[in-house]
Amino acid sequence: MGNKNDAVALTGALMKIADNCTSNLAVQQYVFTRVEEILGLNPSDILATDHEAFVICRAPFFTIDGNNLQDGPFLRGIRSKDTYTQRSASLGLACLLTAKEGEVVALVTWICEQLSSSQIQVNDLAIPALSLLMRRPSARKIFASHNGVNLVASVLTRLGANGSAQQIYDLTFTLWTLSLGDDIDIKAFLHVGATRILTDLLSAAPSRFDEISLFFTSLHFRNVDDTANTCVYIHFKVPNFTPL
Repeated sequence: MGNKNDAVALTGALMKIADNCTSNLAVQQYVFTRVEEILGLNPSDILATDHEAFVICRAPFFTIDGNNLQDGPFLRGIRSKDTYTQRSASLGLACLLTAKEGEVVALVTWICEQLSSSQIQVNDLAIPALSLLMRRPSARKIFASHNGVNLVASVLTRLGANGSAQQIYDLTFTLWTLSLGDDIDIKAFLHVGATRILTDLLSAAPSRFDEISLFFTSLHFRNVDDTANTCVYIHFKVPNFTPL
């Protein structure tokens, strides 16, 4: 991918293959797996400090005109009956939408459908894409308008102490991003009891909260519900945890 012309040719070929082989599951899985590799979407790369700059450099290869994404293959992918294809396509599209223009609403709608399921394995299809998409400020507002705060809180409640460290990280990061800005709807957070859900989970499964998850949880408390009553509740449930 060091040569721009080669990169454009490769990504163009992948999108064309995805367009022309819509009924071939193996081909679809291959295409979106390669997209993940091109965009550096393994967990360790995503957390790297320079990942956003990396994506900005590579996202134009997936556009029609340098700004608007060729997102048709991804939108078909998230509606596939194959869960691997759904997860991979949604992650790739979410990543690209952090840098270029495309069907944000369509992806948010799909994410919300998955989070609305009562089955954790269905929720988990969308959690990685959601966490990544929340890097885009306009996507946060769209997700929030789709009852996003309540959906995330509900998934955290269903996960309980059985959630993985990665799931907890992604969901606490999402709640934190949704609490950013001067125009956030504080009532949405207070109505679903986001603070109590996080502190109950933290007290029940402290090992699931790594240092980064604790950091985002603390920032969320400060942004949304940093009151005397909240601090008393937190210290009662989790004595060794000190919000920022």
